[in-house]
Amino acid sequence: MNKLVYVAVVILALAFIAALVSNNSTPSPKSTTSVSQVTSNYPTTLVTSIANVSYNTTTSVTPPACSSLPGYDCAKVKCTPINSTFTCTNATYIYSPTNGTTFLWVTVGQNTGTSWSGFGVGFAPNGTKLNQGVPLNIVYNTAASQSTSNVGTSLQDGANATVKADSGKSGAGYGPNINGTVWVCYINSGILYVGNGCTTSSRQPSMYAEVGKITTS
Repeated sequence: MNKLVYVAVVILALAFIAALVSNNSTPSPKSTTSVSQVTSNYPTTLVTSIANVSYNTTTSVTPPACSSLPGYDCAKVKCTPINSTFTCTNATYIYSPTNGTTFLWVTVGQNTGTSWSGFGVGFAPNGTKLNQGVPLNIVYNTAASQSTSNVGTSLQDGANATVKADSGKSGAGYGPNINGTVWVCYINSGILYVGNGCTTSSRQPSMYAEVGKITTS
């Protein structure tokens, strides 16, 4: 009987010690989830005039009447689409017989199946040199003609916009008769800068496509 009491006392003592150790132990820290910071590919500074135009807004230009430009004449021209992927209509060509300055407007549309976040339109007169199938030294213009920004506006799939495709040029391919091709540069996402060529904000190459052929009617 004394042995049983002794064993019981030992068991109670061990239980008491275990309880003290458990209460005084330091709790394990809670687990945390680490979130990595996403670094944007866009530059810190875009262009100084970017506030003048939103890259996801398409606007159309209204060509002026010849009567509003003294000393200029309107030539009858047309734009024939290259294929069903693009449209090219309402070509308006105004030129100055005295100084050779010219202006060309076209309405371009796209049916590529994907909306463009940015695009620009340019004109390449016949004889323009090509580099890897793309015309060299032509200027691409944005649909937002009232803005000083060089950020290309968007163009939804199936939509169109009237753009000043060329201005202030003279020389080969210009004059009373005009012949050449209309080109677009575009991207499906991000921001596109247009001007003397086309550059994306993510520094990825933009896509180029021949839209239509300009001929004198």
